[in-house]
Amino acid sequence: MRAKLQGLLPRIPVPVWSPPTTTTDPVLEKDAAGGDFPANSKTQLKTFPYAFQGIIQTELNYSVILQWMVIMNPEPVVSWTLNGVPCGIGERLFIRRLSMEQLGTYMCTATNSKEQLVSAPVTISLPTIVQPTEPEPVEPDPTLSLSGGAAISLIVAGTLGAGVLIGGLCFTIIRSLRYFHPHPSALGNIHSAPVRH
Repeated sequence: MRAKLQGLLPRIPVPVWSPPTTTTDPVLEKDAAGGDFPANSKTQLKTFPYAFQGIIQTELNYSVILQWMVIMNPEPVVSWTLNGVPCGIGERLFIRRLSMEQLGTYMCTATNSKEQLVSAPVTISLPTIVQPTEPEPVEPDPTLSLSGGAAISLIVAGTLGAGVLIGGLCFTIIRSLRYFHPHPSALGNIHSAPVRH
């Protein structure tokens, strides 16, 4: 008998802030007339958190929910495997605190007296961390390097140039102070001259 498609809402609501994803089984099944139809029209695997291309990347100690919604007549026995080893029974597998031992590939199998369906695999893994690479030493540009006598000559020339610049600034400051603030003895002759009317 042909399996029926279950409604879009899971039996236990998934939090609104992170919608579940659907992974479908690509295997073809036979309908009652003997024609092929995709198995994904009968079964859906829901995951929380999001599974991208059949892979869930999450941190350790976080929760993961896998749910396979399949309706078969008669009612199937639904079981889960982790890397081929049985790990749970029922349409929902709830991993409360993900540990290293629970990382791997999960599959769900629904079996009744008439048929057996297998879900698409979902792999749970840790997020990939890009390791920093060792920086390569930078070779100095040979046209800009100085050594020996040339370096000493440049230091001496720079020091002499700085001394001349400082001396010129001091001379200019002293000249401007004399011009704007003349010495009091130079002003004495100007003020002592009688004023003619």
